[in-house]
Amino acid sequence: MYQEIFFKPFSISGDIFVLSRVLHDWNDEDSIKILSHIRSNMTNDSILYIIELIIPESITRENVEVYMNDLQIWAVCGGTERTLSEYCNLFQKAGLKFEMCRKIRSGETILEVRLDTKMEEGEI
Repeated sequence: MYQEIFFKPFSISGDIFVLSRVLHDWNDEDSIKILSHIRSNMTNDSILYIIELIIPESITRENVEVYMNDLQIWAVCGGTERTLSEYCNLFQKAGLKFEMCRKIRSGETILEVRLDTKMEEGEI
């Protein structure tokens, strides 16, 4: 069912697009496809907000629980929790650029992403 929703191109115009707890369910290749479909519907003024758990860049005793959750997601659905740098890498591959992030009470983070206009102009 989800593959019908996320992996088929769509045509919608909008100023704001929101993905909440979606990308962590998918591997990098599938996540880039999802982001690319959204990107193809964005204008230079559009914003994509992504709500996800951002895991620390390195494993320590204090955050090992987060990495155990990452293992569970991988085992159950083949997805992964990601670090901020891993998300930025996905955005770049999909022709998007990371603008900023805000932590919210749930412990998750809202990532603000826009079109990478340099890619649009062929500068990359």
